[in-house]
Amino acid sequence: AEDDDDDDDEEEEKDDRHSFMTSDTLSIFEGVQVKLWCPSEIDRVATVARSERDENEISVDLSEILVVDDEAFNQIVLEKLLGRLDLTADVASTGDDALSKIQNRLNSTKVAYGYYRLIIVDYDMPRMSGPLFIQKLRHLENIEGLTPATILGHTAYGEQERMELRVSGANDILYKPTTMQQLSELVHTYYQPRDGEEENID
Repeated sequence: AEDDDDDDDEEEEKDDRHSFMTSDTLSIFEGVQVKLWCPSEIDRVATVARSERDENEISVDLSEILVVDDEAFNQIVLEKLLGRLDLTADVASTGDDALSKIQNRLNSTKVAYGYYRLIIVDYDMPRMSGPLFIQKLRHLENIEGLTPATILGHTAYGEQERMELRVSGANDILYKPTTMQQLSELVHTYYQPRDGEEENID
């Protein structure tokens, strides 16, 4: 019976790691030789992709969308799905990293649009949880006199966690596993291109 319990725990851990495994997200890694059942291999492929992205990243990101998530795999999936909407995203791995990135953009004269307009925030992150980050961000917006960004809380957890995200200041919830349809609908609702920008959000 103890062995059965261990097997159940292992299966549950595997399911948690595969919270992004939908037809939309599996297609992102089409052609990549990766054992999708192996968490360590998933992380390896995602980390390589993130490193390649970082090497090619321009010094000042002009994106108006920020993804805040500590998992390399989640970052890549969201970037790729947004890319299918012809949108780019800046990425931060922790709440502290995101706040620093935001402050640097506000202090820079080289950024075209300044503050982000859409921010996707993971619920469960080390050192600073998603709800705590959102609270700090809303406070920063208030003291800096910024137009509030639209914040999407990103979670696979239950109603209590979703409520925490909303109470902290999230405008809406992006559920895991994330689908192209759900992301497209939320982006279309909350993110409209500026005047003169081409819209391709279907």
